Amino acid sequence: MPGLPVDKTWRFLFKRRRWRIDDIVGMYRRRYLLKPTALELFIQSTRKNYFFNLASEDVALFHEALMMRRPLLLKRDPSVRRLRHPSSLFRNSPMSNRWVQHEISTFEYLMWLNTIAGRTYNDLTQYPVFPWIISDYESATLDFGRRESYRDLTKPMGALEPTRLKFFVDRYNAFEDPDIPKFMYGTHYSNIGSVLYYLIRLEPFTSYALSIQGGKFDHADRLFHSIAETWHNCLTDYTDLKELTPEWFYLPEFLVNCNKLDLGTRQSGVDVSDVVLPPWASSPEDFVMKNLVALESEYVSANIHHWIDLVFGCKQRGAAAVKANNVFFYLTYEGMVDVDSITDPVVKSSMQSQIAHFGQTPTQVLREPHPQRQSVVSTVFAGDVISPPKSLSVSSTPGLQRMVLSVPHEAPVVLVKLISGTSQLVCVDSNGMISCHRFGPKLTKPQHHQHASKSKGAVSATSSGSEYSGEFIELQDRKSRKVLGEKRFLSTQQSVPNSIALLHAGMVICTVGHHDFSARFHSTADGALLYRLLQHQSVVTCVSTSSSGTLLTLGCTDGTISVWKVASMSSTLLDSLKIFRGSKTSSKPVHANDYSADQVLLGHNAQVNCVSASDELGVCVSGSASNECLLHNLEDGSIIHSFEVPGDLEPGVISLSLSSVGHVVLQSMGTGIPILYSFHLNGTLMAKLSLGGSPITSLSICARYSKVVVSNSEQALVMTAHTLDDQRVLLDRATYGEIASQGLAPDEMHVVFGVGSGKIVCLPLLPPQLPLHRTEM
Repeated sequence: MPGLPVDKTWRFLFKRRRWRIDDIVGMYRRRYLLKPTALELFIQSTRKNYFFNLASEDVALFHEALMMRRPLLLKRDPSVRRLRHPSSLFRNSPMSNRWVQHEISTFEYLMWLNTIAGRTYNDLTQYPVFPWIISDYESATLDFGRRESYRDLTKPMGALEPTRLKFFVDRYNAFEDPDIPKFMYGTHYSNIGSVLYYLIRLEPFTSYALSIQGGKFDHADRLFHSIAETWHNCLTDYTDLKELTPEWFYLPEFLVNCNKLDLGTRQSGVDVSDVVLPPWASSPEDFVMKNLVALESEYVSANIHHWIDLVFGCKQRGAAAVKANNVFFYLTYEGMVDVDSITDPVVKSSMQSQIAHFGQTPTQVLREPHPQRQSVVSTVFAGDVISPPKSLSVSSTPGLQRMVLSVPHEAPVVLVKLISGTSQLVCVDSNGMISCHRFGPKLTKPQHHQHASKSKGAVSATSSGSEYSGEFIELQDRKSRKVLGEKRFLSTQQSVPNSIALLHAGMVICTVGHHDFSARFHSTADGALLYRLLQHQSVVTCVSTSSSGTLLTLGCTDGTISVWKVASMSSTLLDSLKIFRGSKTSSKPVHANDYSADQVLLGHNAQVNCVSASDELGVCVSGSASNECLLHNLEDGSIIHSFEVPGDLEPGVISLSLSSVGHVVLQSMGTGIPILYSFHLNGTLMAKLSLGGSPITSLSICARYSKVVVSNSEQALVMTAHTLDDQRVLLDRATYGEIASQGLAPDEMHVVFGVGSGKIVCLPLLPPQLPLHRTEM
């Protein structure tokens, strides 16, 4: 790490390592001490990224040599064909528009901005920076609909408190120096000290902090002890302008002294151990979840572009920065000093130390104001299609916005799948018939309406409570087609959602539960059987794909789980049946004896009922008939831990869902009655809920709003994911008939249900913290 001494403790970090060229999925230019002399590589196989500091003349040579070898996952990416400046990456990427239209979350977008602007987990001096969002750390309950609950995102931290700001502005106006440009703030919002301050309870940050402090912890009164106290200091202290790190929105462990460190005793006599939480947070997990919900709130959506301008954009430098009271010491800015030109070794060392330890401003990625995000209501209502009701309460949301569409199926639709990265909606009924349609309210822009009006596929949908154009669900298949030829196959499956998975943008459907121990792959275009995967020694009982579609996981009656990597798709690959690439390269059909899975996960002593893997988190969660739920590491296949689920009765854990932020919700029959459990990925039980006598058949987590949607044949409910309270009925059998299936949209803003015979119902999932009208913000 820059600015940190290298001793024997860290020599293991410098051992020789090797990676396959085709496993490189990303490459970004990085700065070292404000100089663009480093590269960061993102490796798929290890799910890690690596930071390389090179001589300035070697950066381009390294990049050229790497690209000459045509990395499989990089060669088609124009952003890495040459080392582009972050501003070029920003201009040429669709990410900004996707965020504006609510296709991705604010957390995901801020992480992307940090990445292209040179911030990385691999450099403590340029760690990813996130804003303080909540300003109320004293109330017993946190009101997401109250403006005063949020920090003013139009101002930098140093400008939030008027008295302190006056001091900084007066000093700026009075400051005159021939060598040092004017500045308001002598400290920075992100540096080594602030990162280690927040994360000191976790390794390797504990060891880095000890290294900087000479082998001892800092005085207890200066350590991270209380969130409310830290917020107050950042508002009032003249030397404290800290923003946050990403861990505040997904990692509750940073608030817990899980390693039992001796952090000392404060002058007040209070021992420093776990961080003191605000009254409205019942646990570290609850605090992190609420902080994330606040980040995805409508208030933040309406205002976060101002903070982006301050940190990454047009108000970072120049006259706009002065006007916004956002001017830092000149050595924090890229290009303000050429360290290599300094000949005095003492001065040069001093400059390098200051740059390394006192903060670096991210690379500026845009020079014009960042666009404001659309309101979630206008997005849900597809903007120009219809104006949302002027008075729309959360409780009335489902009734006002549900849309019903008839699809070409005579039997109940038992699987509804919305394909990530596409606008594809796939329906499968209990007779094995399939139909594909277009789904995507983001597509209903003015130019799209003009085109859609000429399309024969535009379908009107009915709305309970108001007329509503359903152009954002377009019927493409006027007839369903047979894809699963086995008679009564789906009716024999204990859980249809666990027995079917879709791959390659819905082009391939995988089914399990066959008596020949196979997993079968059919083309959704014509139902043709592409091949059988005969790699297991027992019946395959469950299947799932990761959200990115790159992993396929299969659970078996013998308790094993196989994990397969899904190769990139093309018509040539489909024609030649080369759909997977495992640890061995083979052009043979996948039932060849020499074909092997990427990982085989062990640990269950009974049939695996359900499984879910995340390539982003690098983990796999699985539930078995013995009521055991295990978490595996996908890198080496080891068991990380077992979730403590009471009871041992069959059928045990029958369904589960894993979110992108490390949240696990599962349903267990281990005690004889269906119970819903909510866990954090670290194994902490956050809540449980008895479901009475009716188990749920479908389960989805909406990480963006910390919601979980569950349904059975009688009704569909939405509730808070980490507390399993605040339950609302989305749909019931009395309205449209039996509920057969549900599917969550990739943007987590809509959920689609299969109801009755040949109908689907689409409902939006609005955040719980509206006011809806931005004039109130």
